[in-house]
Amino acid sequence: MIGEGAEEGGIARDTPFGDSVEAGGVLTYRLEISSRSEGRIVRMNDYTDRLRWEARSCPERKQCPLGFLCASRISGDRYLLPTFIDVGYGEMIWTDLYPRQRVFVIRSGLFISTAYANEGREIPFGVFGKGFMTGTIEIFGPYTASNFNYLSGLVPGRLCSFDSDFVEEGINALPVRRGQELTARVLLDQTTSTYGQLLTLSHAKARNRVASVLLRLDTMLERESGYAHVLPLAHEDVALLASLKRTTVSRELKALADEGTVRLGYRSIELLDSLRREYGSLIEASLPFYGAAAD
Repeated sequence: MIGEGAEEGGIARDTPFGDSVEAGGVLTYRLEISSRSEGRIVRMNDYTDRLRWEARSCPERKQCPLGFLCASRISGDRYLLPTFIDVGYGEMIWTDLYPRQRVFVIRSGLFISTAYANEGREIPFGVFGKGFMTGTIEIFGPYTASNFNYLSGLVPGRLCSFDSDFVEEGINALPVRRGQELTARVLLDQTTSTYGQLLTLSHAKARNRVASVLLRLDTMLERESGYAHVLPLAHEDVALLASLKRTTVSRELKALADEGTVRLGYRSIELLDSLRREYGSLIEASLPFYGAAAD
């Protein structure tokens, strides 16, 4: 939900506009509520219109897979508006144990999908950046709570969260060809991310694995305005994605720094042009992003 004091799936409190009910991403405002500032009855139509205008004026709307659906009318004065979620480093935002599924569209940052494996190990199987949409598989496929995987923040960013039931209705209402294109693009982006992770692990040399991780993340963050090719990551983050020991990653990053391809700082890895010149031929350095379906 747009606006302060919102709680996902609950009641918005302490807003200057009175009480509002947000149920699963659908914003409903009572037409008449008490004004705290003036102690009289006022209409909230203007406020609802402003929220819709903000969503429709979103600078990411054309690149958003759900741009066609965001701020659309559900019924009467009920509109489908996103819940904005700011996610910090390491914060878990989703797990397949959640009883009510959500659909997320990433506005900024990087998010990592991690799966539980044998012997208590956790294995990353995909990294997602701006424009990625997650949660559609659970909409159209059989869903079973399993505790197999979860989604968490790698680089702090923001998500738009939607209730999966309303997203399903919106996609089903599209012309068949457009609905197929949308779901195909979303699936291609997810499988491409997993393919990139597999390509990283396919390298026998540790330095190539490290360079692979850096270039993959760099390519995804390049879609964000203002990105200056500085990854706000610690060595253990790279180690997780490269499936290497932290000490090995630190050694290889120092070697890359000595070669003049990166600059290292505290939780900071600056990628210099020479890194892409040296390792840019790796397939995963330029994987495609399919994004939103064409209008």
